[in-house]
Amino acid sequence: GAWVFITSSLREKSKLQEENEKLRLLVTDSFTRLQLFDAALAENRELKALLGRGGGEKRVLAAVVSKPNFSPYDTFLIDAGSFDGVRLGDRIFAHSHYLVGRVVMVSGTFSKVRAFSSPGEEVTVLLKPSNVETVAYGQGGGSFKARLPAGVSIGIGDAVILPSISLSLFGRVAAIEGSKADPFKTVYFSSPVNLSELRWVEVETGEE
Repeated sequence: GAWVFITSSLREKSKLQEENEKLRLLVTDSFTRLQLFDAALAENRELKALLGRGGGEKRVLAAVVSKPNFSPYDTFLIDAGSFDGVRLGDRIFAHSHYLVGRVVMVSGTFSKVRAFSSPGEEVTVLLKPSNVETVAYGQGGGSFKARLPAGVSIGIGDAVILPSISLSLFGRVAAIEGSKADPFKTVYFSSPVNLSELRWVEVETGEE
């Protein structure tokens, strides 16, 4: 009698464990499906926001197919090319508002983009609120540096903008280096866009 009871208890325990495992797998599968749904919903909203933007210039929406952490310097590939109207020198915008780079190579269906933060790149910027214009030099990793006269008033967090792009924010001052003996000081700032997390960009083709 005792043996039958023990055997029956073991069977019940095994059955219960099996049911618990099935329930756990079901919950895990449901959670995964919910995560995928949320991700798809967020992406759908992002695309709608991008495609619904205003403005008279012609822009082409493109997916980022290789990112800076897998590409040399601050360069990446997008899935839009000459067949889509993309041309050398076209400007690249992230999140509709932030100018991040330009097209440096074009094929029929793909293009290569070099970010302005790539080493060797130069771009004219305006520092606020001092309203001083200077040249920023790409340092890689989305960062820049610029040289300013020592007497220019500037502080951490000050805005760096592109005067020719509707006063578009280009970065914020993160560090300042200089000494009393040096007639210039070096300003470091970073792009507000994390290039390694970009999934979509817009190419301003300039076409009618």
